[in-house]
Amino acid sequence: MDKRYCLLLALVEAVKVLKQAVEMLKERGRFHPAAGYQKQIAEIYETDIVDTQQAMTHYEEAAELYAGEEAGGCVHGFESSDVMIPFLQF
Repeated sequence: MDKRYCLLLALVEAVKVLKQAVEMLKERGRFHPAAGYQKQIAEIYETDIVDTQQAMTHYEEAAELYAGEEAGGCVHGFESSDVMIPFLQF
């Protein structure tokens, strides 16, 4: 097995674990930490796996979670629209 394939498998496993954490946090009403993990998933798709469609989907989900925690504003210095900035440049 080459190193690239092993790295990809590790990234896919990391995304799987992060998604489980997001679901558990959402069930407990912990939307801000869930949004942070959702953003990490998006960043993995954007920079490591290089799947822009999946990255965009997860950035949008992170924004929704941040917005859900505190509607209409800035949550701990993070504006929900900030997760979309990487894609506004395309």
